[in-house]
Amino acid sequence: MVDDARAISFERSTPWVADAALSKVCLEDLTRDRVVRSVLDVGGGTGALGSQFLKVEPRPSVTVLDRSPHMLARVPRGCRTILADWVSAEGGHEFDTVLMRQFLHYTSAPEVALLHALEFMCDDALMYIGQLVAPSQASADWVHAIGTYLDPGRSTVFTERGLRDAVHGAGFGELVVRRFEYRESLQQWAARLRVPLAPNPLPPKLRPSPDVVRELRLGADHAISLTWLHLVVEAAA
Repeated sequence: MVDDARAISFERSTPWVADAALSKVCLEDLTRDRVVRSVLDVGGGTGALGSQFLKVEPRPSVTVLDRSPHMLARVPRGCRTILADWVSAEGGHEFDTVLMRQFLHYTSAPEVALLHALEFMCDDALMYIGQLVAPSQASADWVHAIGTYLDPGRSTVFTERGLRDAVHGAGFGELVVRRFEYRESLQQWAARLRVPLAPNPLPPKLRPSPDVVRELRLGADHAISLTWLHLVVEAAA
């Protein structure tokens, strides 16, 4: 569970959360040739992405669902909030737009989490999935090992193929696929989660995977290179 201290620093310390370019692409793809009336931001934290839809005209209703009361306490005015665990939340097919940004890696059964969205989606609804993915299974395993050490709540690190297979397996069809490069240092990641890594950031059992990590400053830090995968999907007919 995210505590209050982490919630306070969440948006300013997590690079992708407040990335205006990523948010702009999401909004453009979801509002192109359609009117958005109701948005559900799943695992939306402070509502950083969902609240961007309040700028859209006509203004849609925006609901942010998260299991952390500390995150939801910082959701902007104008948004409705739901305090719940995703798979136990009950839907009524009332949303035409569902957002899942950096959410699926916290689920042990991503296809189940994706299928659950169908309970919230009305006819002709679209869902945005934004997820950092690793370039290979070996690098995904490495990032998973580091990720669970820094953040025990993580369950999955995807490759692009793995994520897209889960999306297809849940019965969704892809409308938009975009890729963006993403880099972050290991020390920045640890600092954001307030986990000390000094003096040696990588224990021997977590040697770098060469296709995702490169050493910086003589072993004091490591740069992690991933891909931001941006999908817009619809329920298959």
